[in-house]
Amino acid sequence: MNAALRPKTPLRFAGPEGEARKQRSDGAHARAHLLHTALRLFSEKGFAKTSIRDIAQAAGANVAAISYYFGDKAGLYRAVFTEPLGSARDDIALYNQPGFTLRQSLEGFFSGFLEPLRQGELVQLSTRLHFREMLEPTGLWAEEIDQGIKP
Repeated sequence: MNAALRPKTPLRFAGPEGEARKQRSDGAHARAHLLHTALRLFSEKGFAKTSIRDIAQAAGANVAAISYYFGDKAGLYRAVFTEPLGSARDDIALYNQPGFTLRQSLEGFFSGFLEPLRQGELVQLSTRLHFREMLEPTGLWAEEIDQGIKP
């Protein structure tokens, strides 16, 4: 895997008793806004030609916010690549339950698979990013295939 895509260890901030600090709702909104902005820029310009400064400026955020939420540029790219549409692996437990008929399992699988297609712009940007990753590989797509598809 390309070393630039290995995210640094995520930062953890301790609370009063050493427990991880909970993310505030405005923090979740800020993170989501950074993700969407980064998705748009990475899909337009690619990983190599998009800087964290470009992303922060377009999002109206501080560069440090990217480090706070994602660790580094590679961590942000990984999140943009995998989070917006989710992963079929995340839903396996929903349609692979004992006692489910084949029909129930397939309905669960396809409804989860097709749901993101209703999200218009998000799907368009994610698809563009995935095609860009195939044309200008960073190693992330190959890693996703190795971890999620190959046995």
